[in-house]
Order: sequence, then C-alpha cells, then structure tokens
Amino acid sequence: MAAKESFQGEKSVFGRNKLLLVDIGNTRVKYAYSTEGELTQQCYAASLAELDLSGVIEVRIGSVARKAEVEQWLATLPDDILIKQAKVSPEAYGVRCIYPDCSRLGVDRWLAMIAARKENTDDLVVIDLGSAITVDYLAKNGQHDGGYIVPGLAMMRKSLGQTTEQVGLSGGKGKKITPGSDTSSCVDHGVMRLAVNFVQSVIDENAEKAQVFITGGDSKQVCAKNSGAFEIDESLVIRGLQHCFD
Repeated sequence: MAAKESFQGEKSVFGRNKLLLVDIGNTRVKYAYSTEGELTQQCYAASLAELDLSGVIEVRIGSVARKAEVEQWLATLPDDILIKQAKVSPEAYGVRCIYPDCSRLGVDRWLAMIAARKENTDDLVVIDLGSAITVDYLAKNGQHDGGYIVPGLAMMRKSLGQTTEQVGLSGGKGKKITPGSDTSSCVDHGVMRLAVNFVQSVIDENAEKAQVFITGGDSKQVCAKNSGAFEIDESLVIRGLQHCFD
C-alpha cells in the first residue's frame, strides 16, 4: 500500500514530481495535476480507476462520498506514492471553522474556503452548486460565519420523482425558468428557477459587501441566468487541495 508520510514541497523522486489532486463528490470525480506549483486544467472521471498515475509522487484527496471505492483504490497505489487526505480542522490555512464539531462540515466546502481565502483578502461568499447547493460566508479575518445548505438541481428533481407518481422526469436537461408545458418541463423549469432565484438573492445581498465565488458542476447552467458581481470558479476545491498541505 502507498506510503502515508508527508513532506514539504514537490520533490522529485526518480524523475517523478507530479501531485495528483482528487476531489471526490457524490456524482463524479474531479482531478488535476500540479507540477512545481503549476496546475493543469481540471478534468473529470467516472471512477478513480481511470486516473493516470504516470509521474505521480503524491496523491491528495478530498472526499465527501464513495468511501469504499476510495479505500479500495488507495490500497492499489504503488508503495512509493504518498497519500494525503484532507480533513476539516477548527482552524487551519487562514480559516476558522464556525461549527462546534468541525468534522460535520463537508471537506469540499472547507477546501473551497481555503482556496478563496488564500487567494483573496476581502470578505468572501462561496457558493457551491453541486448535489446540494451550499453557501459559506468567510470574513476577511478568516472567520467562517456559517452558511446555508439546500437541495441541488438533481436532488430536487429526484425528490419530486420519488414522491409524485405522476412526475415523469426527462433527465433534468431543461435550462429554462419559464412555465413548463408538461409535467416534466414544469419540474425541470421549476427547480431551475428555485436555484437561480436562491443564488441571485445571495449575490444581491452581498453586492458591494463581499466577493462572491461560485463553483460546482451546475454553476455554469444556473449562473447563466444570474446577474450582478460574481465569479464562476470551478476549480476552487482542487486548488484548496493544492494549498492545504503547503
């Protein structure tokens, strides 16, 4: 099994000097490589087995799901690859967690805040549009001031599909917020409208007060209908992994 000792910096061992950064969510695996501080474009995989380990000396993981798959994959890694798994702490990397039990905060939210704090000095709001929609407020002094968690697009669609027999979902491809013309489009457009309006309310209340960063798999399709000052940044969690062990 791969070694779990840590080291500082990105050392080269027999020509290998790449860090593999892996964000494991509920629906997909996001990953990137870092070489001497330079980050590649974020990519996506259906499973951990698809990841290329060529030239990799260290694997950094942030995982909120797939525990059995993660453990099985880690057990297959070569012995000379170091493993570092991100965990939430009461205070680290310039961020202080507001949760009384910090282990209850999702590590993806923690990593996104670390990246946002590391790269910005203002008051911040981080919105993650994933399986759930999360909002986290981060003061310029690093204090996490709490946030919100509401269902994401897929979760809302699934909930309606499970509880209403007459809802025949179309797969959730609709991106409109106008009234639907059948049950399926009514659901698709309705949940999109809820998400757009919720995100817009957060953007509006923080206008001229804080920088708003939006990440997550649904960020582009939801925010295409939002207005105001915000920045879409899909690699926040990955960059949090890059920063959090330095």
